[in-house]
Formats: sequence, structure tokens, C-alpha cells
Amino acid sequence: MKRPLLAVCIFLVCVCAGLNYGKSPGEETGKLVAGFLAGEEMTEDLYDPGIPCVLTGTVSEKTDKYFFVHSISIQNNLSKHQDVLHLSNEMIIEYPPGDEDQIRYGRTVWLEGTFRSFSHATNPGEFDQLNYYDSIGVCGKLVDVRFLQGGGQFSQVREWLYQRRCRLRERLYHVFPKQQAGVLCAMLLGEKGETDREIKDLFQRNGLIHILSISGMHITLIGMGLYSLLRRMGVPIWAGAVCSGAILIFYGLMTGMSVSATRAIGMFLLHMLGRSLFRTYDMLTALGVMAACLVLKNPFCLSNSGFLLSFLSVTGIGVIFPLFGSRKGGILGGLWNSLLAGMSIQIVTLPVQLWFYYEVPYWSLLVNPMVLPLMGGLVVSAMLACIPGAGFLGTPAGGILWYVETLCQWVDRLSLQPFRTGRPSAKAILGYYCLIGGIWLLWYGIGRLRKRKKRLDRKWMAGAGGLTLLLFFLGVWALSFFSTNSSVAFLDVGQGDCTVIQTSADTGVVYDCGSMNKKNVGENILIPYLKYRGICHLSGVFVSHGDRDHISGVLELIQLAEEEHVIIDCIYLPDIENAMEEYHSIFALLSEMSDERRPGVSFVSAGMELSGEGVSVEVVGPPKGADWEGNTASLCLNVRLESGKSQEGMNILLVGDVSREGEAAVMNYMERHGLTGVELLKVSHHGSKNATSAEFLGLVRPRIAVISCGRKNSYGHPHEETMERLDEAGAKVLRTDELGAIIFSLSPSGGVQGGIRASWACEEENQL
Repeated sequence: MKRPLLAVCIFLVCVCAGLNYGKSPGEETGKLVAGFLAGEEMTEDLYDPGIPCVLTGTVSEKTDKYFFVHSISIQNNLSKHQDVLHLSNEMIIEYPPGDEDQIRYGRTVWLEGTFRSFSHATNPGEFDQLNYYDSIGVCGKLVDVRFLQGGGQFSQVREWLYQRRCRLRERLYHVFPKQQAGVLCAMLLGEKGETDREIKDLFQRNGLIHILSISGMHITLIGMGLYSLLRRMGVPIWAGAVCSGAILIFYGLMTGMSVSATRAIGMFLLHMLGRSLFRTYDMLTALGVMAACLVLKNPFCLSNSGFLLSFLSVTGIGVIFPLFGSRKGGILGGLWNSLLAGMSIQIVTLPVQLWFYYEVPYWSLLVNPMVLPLMGGLVVSAMLACIPGAGFLGTPAGGILWYVETLCQWVDRLSLQPFRTGRPSAKAILGYYCLIGGIWLLWYGIGRLRKRKKRLDRKWMAGAGGLTLLLFFLGVWALSFFSTNSSVAFLDVGQGDCTVIQTSADTGVVYDCGSMNKKNVGENILIPYLKYRGICHLSGVFVSHGDRDHISGVLELIQLAEEEHVIIDCIYLPDIENAMEEYHSIFALLSEMSDERRPGVSFVSAGMELSGEGVSVEVVGPPKGADWEGNTASLCLNVRLESGKSQEGMNILLVGDVSREGEAAVMNYMERHGLTGVELLKVSHHGSKNATSAEFLGLVRPRIAVISCGRKNSYGHPHEETMERLDEAGAKVLRTDELGAIIFSLSPSGGVQGGIRASWACEEENQL
């Protein structure tokens, strides 16, 4: 079937993507606003802690925690000039305390507050605020808001719909238990902030996170249900289409018009238009029209995971599913069709899931068919329960939610390992889709031959099937092919330390993780980085000492390791006199873990050597049983990182926060054992002047020195004296507060020169 309109829509999407590739409207707008408010050229210092301003805008959307405005005009209340800056983007605003009732849809508001722009993530795998808000057309946020005045007419329809949403939320919490009510608020009202974190993580681990949103299935169920009911009542086609379409539009406006809801409502309206005009409805053409409309409105939505997954899921149903052929008849036929539909969606969305989430729970192919057929009954039951006096009708919905939660918990107990590859390269994704396209063309040709009733030789069919399987597994292999080069990463954790050494495709070593000024660094920075690199096995976690800025993220890693599918073999601690007391927090967490998942603990001291695939570790301090504590007792390591196909590699010296006394002991050990030079030094104590002496640098002779410290930290790290000593030693200094995460990769072909480069934040190649 020819689809010229679909071809035009795809062309428009590709043109928009090409014209806007590499651009960041949020970053450009942030610099423009900050420069305007400061009355000078934009500098990085203008981002923190924000700039006071007066803002005028029209309220476009509201949630229970914040609201959005568009048609924005900004003036600087600190400037003598009366210049005004006009913006076409939206902005997110905190509710002014005590004046929430003044914020109404369509009303113009005057606000005073502090403007803050979004920033890119500074670590691989970390949530990128700037990219996300670019994808939904938001340029910045206003905090510490004070309401000045409001004017103009407000939208009574939108405000009435918002009040209905608030009433429905209250009704759900009245009828259902708190945890279930939060899930239903996400499914029916689009309020994901109401969902319990544990439930969200549980569904995420089992590939069911998509049910916690207003999906196309819900929209289709509501729209087609209303349309069918009206037709049974004798309403004409056009009238039924208008009524059901209008109700869906109101429902979308009430729930915030998410990407998936907008796509589903638009496709439903096109379907109703086709029926009213007695024209054929083509799902793929309608999908293309909606994609073109959304991309023309905001080209940067193409980087939004929700947009891609929503449209690709329907593509899988429309393109791949027909190749399987649906089966009719009974419950088994429905389950089989659900399984095939899930496989179709998984095949098409796999690269996108790996790009954004770095792993896919393969068992979701079986879990989804056991859940999705029940979602229609759940939605209907929950909606009926919102009718006053009909709360008992929500019993089926409560039972279904209990079943889904129980099923996920049972699957969790199996301790299955997800398909984790790390983020695949763009070339791997392109190769995967080319192979899937080849498979589709192959089976499409077979289908055409069948329709023409031409005889197909069984051997030829078997060969085609075998080729199909081969191509598919080659595609999966291409996605799993990620850079397996040995690497060392110094993550940006603010005022703290975190080092990750990757030794093979899925194995690594962690040395310290903690921060004084960033919360949840283990959950938000370390674990996402491990997933980004495809690391699911840590042969060792080394803790230099017990200060918060070195251990807080390690504690989170231990606590979350089981549910995040990270295997830890052993935790290494310095063998000092008061070790048990120093690390009591680690032992308390280990005591709560199951025996089969609990990592071992080993106390190490100077002279001990450990080795694994692609890496060897020699402990250079502190001495065994030293009566030291705190920084002085820092566990210091000389790490030898090998390339995959050569005996050549690089030496990395990690010294925690070691101070002068501990540093002297390290120097003594290294001199006695001939360890007189390293390629890479992790500078002690964030560049404090009380460590990294000239004598130490004269012995170590590092070519590159990495300093991990927080931007504008209150300690003044790195100190000027340390920077001068590093300069005199001829070391090239790289700092996480300036560059973000610093990652060095070792070339598998062997040879250090030209084989090591800072591949994340550093644009230039660092040759050792």
C-alpha cells in the first residue's frame, strides 16, 4: 500500500532533525537571559546561584508543585535601564507562598524571583537536565518567587478541568490505599510525582514502567468505548466522532497533554475524521502526521525518550506485528497475540531503551503479556470508582494492582540479570535498524508471494527463517558491542572523590565514592555510570578512609547493589588499628544483606598485591596495623591497567586524602620497591596544600595529575601552593570542577602514547 503522506511526514521530521542537530535552545536562552540580567557578556559564574529578575508571562500549565508560563517578558530589577527581553520558550515556576490561588490558566502574572538556567550533566549516565527540558520546550526556572500582581481574563474551561483533576485525585486517595492511589494517579491523571518510589523502581526493574503513564491504550479504550456506546445508542457517525473526540481532548487537557497522550488523541481524531468522511484510516500514516506535527512545533522532542518510545512502539505494532500473524480464539489466542505484540515493540524500541537506560529486562517479554490484558479492566474499574458512592466498583482495580505488584516481587526473587550493554554507539544502532529493515523486507517479500499463491519450497523457507534469526542476533550483538577498552574515570561528585576503573566489558573496580555537597551520589552518579559503561560486576570496592566525602556513595552502592543488579566480590579496607570502629557503617549494611549477595571484606596494607583481568593492584600504604586514623590512614594504591591485546599499559597512583605523615610512609615504600614514576596521579585531598609535597612529586613524577573538587568549594581547593608544585613538577593538571568527569581509555592495540585520552569532558587528546 502506497503512503505518500507518510513519506512527506518522514521527510519533514528528518529535515527538522538535521537543521537542529547539535543545537541547545535552553543553553542559548539561558546565556541570553543571564547576560541580559547581568548587563554584560555571559560568564559561567552567572549560573550560580541565580540572578534576581522580574518576569511577566501567561500561565500555560499547572501541577501540584509548580506551573509553566509562556509569552515571557523579563526585566532586570537591579538595572537602571528599562529594557525588556522577550522569550518564546516556556519557563517552569515555583508557586509563590500564599498566592497559589492567583495562578490561573491563561492569566498574565507578574512575578519576582531568581532565574536559574539548566545545565548539562557532568558525568556519563547522569540525568541531563538541559537536554530533558530542551525536549519539552522549557528554557529555565524561577525560584524564590514572590507574586506581584495578576491581570487579564483566565480560561474558565482549563481551570475547571484542573479542579476536576484535583477532585479526582482526592477521590482516588479516598477509595484506594495510598500506594495504589499513587499508581492510579500516574495512570489516569498523569501525576507521576504521586507514585511511591519503591513501586516505581519495582516496575522499572521488570519492564512495566510504561504503565505508570497515560498510554495510547488508555486513550484508545476511552475514545473507542465512548464512540461504540454512542453508535449503539443510534447517534450518527459524525456526531459520535465529534462527541468522543471532544471528550478525549478535554481529558488530555485535564491531564497535561503528555507526549504519548497527544500522539494517541491526535491519531484517534484522525481515525474519527476518516470514519466521518467514509475514508480508509491508515495507522502508520496517522502516526507520521502526529510525529511531523509535534516535531514542527518543537524539533528537540526527538531527543525525548517518551516521544521516541511512544512512536516506535506503535511502529512496532504497525510494521513488525503483522509479519507474525495474529491468532484468533479464546484466552490463549489473546495471550499469544499479546506476546507477539510485546516482541514487536521490543524489537523496534530496543536501541532506544539501551540508549537512555543502558539495560533491558529481557523477562519483560513474558511479564507484559501477563499484565497488559488486564489494564483495560483496571482503567474502567478505577474510573467507575471515582463516581461518588461507587467506591466498591474499584475492587477489581485494587485486585489487579495487587496482582501486578506481587508478580513483580516474585520475579525480583529470581535475581535475574538484565540485558545490560551500556550505551550503544550510534553506528551500532544504525547497523541494528539496517538489519531489522533487511529482515522486514525479507518477510514482506515472503508474504507477497503467499498472497499471490506461489508455491514456496520448504527448504527455501527454512533457509529464510534461519537467515532471519541470524540477522536478528547479529543486530542484538551489534547493540551489545560497546567500548570494552580498559579505562579509568574520575567522576564529578562535587567536593568529594570517586574513581571507577573498567577492566573488561562488564567488570570494574571502584575506589572511593562520596561527596560533601551533592546528595545521593551513589544512586545518581556512580550507579548510572556503571550502567552507562555496561559494568555489572565489581571485582573490588576500595575505601581509602571513612570521611563522608569518600564513603557516602559507597554506602549507597552497597545498599542498592542487589536491586540494581550489581555484583560486588569484595570490599577492601585499610588494615589499621581501629578499622572496625572506623567502618562500622559498612559492616552494619553488610549485616542486612542476604548471604548469597553479601560481598566479602578484606583488610589490606602496604605490600599486598591483588590482580584480576586486565588490572593489578599493589597497596603502597598504610603499613599493617598502623595506629593512624582519618586522612593519614588513607588506603593508597598503585594500579597497573593493562590493554586488552598488549602487555603495555599505564600506572595510576590513588592516594585518597593522605596527609604528610602517611605520604612519607608511601614514599618510603615506593622507594624501597622501585616505584618511581607513574603516568597518572590522583592528587591527594582535593589539592590541599597539606599534601602532595615537592619531594613526593619528585619521586612519583606524574605526567597527568587529576584533582577532584567541588566548584567554588568553601575550602578553597585546590590550593595555590599545590598548583604551583604540580606546575614545577611538569604535570598536566585536569580538574573535575572545570571539566566534569575525566575519563581515560587505554587503546587495545597497545602502547600508551596516543592511546589514552580524556573522552568525556576534555575535548583535546591527552598524550602520555
